[in-house]
Amino acid sequence: MSNSHQKKSTPLVSVVIPTYMRGDLLRRAIGSVVAQTCLDWELIVVDDASPDDSVTSVVAAFGDPRIRYIRHERNQGAPASRNTGIRAATGTYIALLDSDDEWLPEKLEVQLALFHDSSSDEIGVVVCNIISVRTLDDKIIGRRPNSIRPLSGNVYPALLGRRNMRPTSTILVKSAVLDRDKLFDEKLESSQEYDLLVRLAKDHRFETAGQYLVLMHHHEGARISTSEGRMSGMENALAKHYPELKKYPVVLCSHHAVLAARYCKPELLDMKKARKHLRQAIRAAPWMPSAWIWYLASLYSPGLYRRIKFAWPKDLPFGAWHRLEKRERARNGLQVSLVPDVRL
Repeated sequence: MSNSHQKKSTPLVSVVIPTYMRGDLLRRAIGSVVAQTCLDWELIVVDDASPDDSVTSVVAAFGDPRIRYIRHERNQGAPASRNTGIRAATGTYIALLDSDDEWLPEKLEVQLALFHDSSSDEIGVVVCNIISVRTLDDKIIGRRPNSIRPLSGNVYPALLGRRNMRPTSTILVKSAVLDRDKLFDEKLESSQEYDLLVRLAKDHRFETAGQYLVLMHHHEGARISTSEGRMSGMENALAKHYPELKKYPVVLCSHHAVLAARYCKPELLDMKKARKHLRQAIRAAPWMPSAWIWYLASLYSPGLYRRIKFAWPKDLPFGAWHRLEKRERARNGLQVSLVPDVRL
């Protein structure tokens, strides 16, 4: 896979980068694709109607015939931009990369090896681990590897509960599994990544490359996936998968508890909605004393609820309730607890 690049009509991997007015960040992302040890790729940069030429000038500067440029005539958002790139892709595999993230050089080679070395044709998605990088004034102020349990095999129940979620930039998927029903949901204002992975996991097996192969940058600028409708998107994604989530009461309770915590944040304070979600958490799993305690705390103050919620031990020995939770986890193959490690 490290052999010299030979131009082919059909590349092995199609890389899709959506972007909007991010010339400087885009240069870094494209550079990390060009630096891959796997050379058999095409790169599709989808410009979501940037009002200037910052994107076109960056793409042109690379002068690489493997890089293709597509421009939207009007701004449509990140999910539509990713879908545009996926539809234009010709590769056997599709890799997704956000314009403010970057890959380590061996990223594609390591993930492709898992597809090729596997004896199962059912594997549809391979993900990897990430290193979170924090920057301030264009200077790196911290790097932290994100240690998350690996995804392997049938991971549908785990992903339904938002366990082990991987960012978009870690995904390598067989193009054959991305049919019209398996693209990003453009109606969701946020949580499109969660929605896509859950739908893929319902029909396809996953594998995880244990290496840390993606640098996920957190910076002062807003990421393309964020918007004013973030909470609305999270709630709509929850509603979309509600029929399945009802089968996992502890997971459903945790979803509502985390949404309530979001509404208790000072910048998004809405205690009416927070308490609504906590009442729904109680209805989902009324035997869980944690849900009742969280609701009572929210009646006192949002700050108290958040402190109690995120300091709550994962496995408190509440007799019959604890036995019920353990039995449910064993029956459904779920690694869920009162404090879910969700990415909301």
